Amino acid sequence: MTAIVDLLNCDTYTEHIFCNNRLKSFTKNAWPHQHSANLSAEKMAQAGFFFDPDDENPDSVSCPFCLKSLTGWEDGDDPLVEHAKRKDICYFTRIRKDEKEWTVEDFLRLLAQRRASLMLLIAHKAIDGAKDAMESVKKRIDVLTENRQKKTAKTKK
Repeated sequence: MTAIVDLLNCDTYTEHIFCNNRLKSFTKNAWPHQHSANLSAEKMAQAGFFFDPDDENPDSVSCPFCLKSLTGWEDGDDPLVEHAKRKDICYFTRIRKDEKEWTVEDFLRLLAQRRASLMLLIAHKAIDGAKDAMESVKKRIDVLTENRQKKTAKTKK
């Protein structure tokens, strides 16, 4: 449950709302595609992504609004097209405006989407946790039932 609460309080997404901060995430880390014209840090940041690598996905990027993470980039990829294709409901890819042109409504919609995406992520984590707990309880019930049956069988002998 703590991990779920941490998601709501997470500044990782908040700090990457604006392009300049998304761009900084690429420059302070080792973006593996820095020499690719299509996948430059600037293009990735303009497409709404911040650099979010891990051990298994060294070129992973995430959107601070829809929370979509993408990895496995190839030189011919267009970051904005890939973003829109993978998460067509992302308001960032639909408004197609530079952040200097955002209206108050645009900004509020982006923040609302981020909050909704976080809540959906939290719901999925809670559901997964409940499923795991249910499996554990089922296994325990099976063990108890089996033990009870063995005890009953011994008593009948």
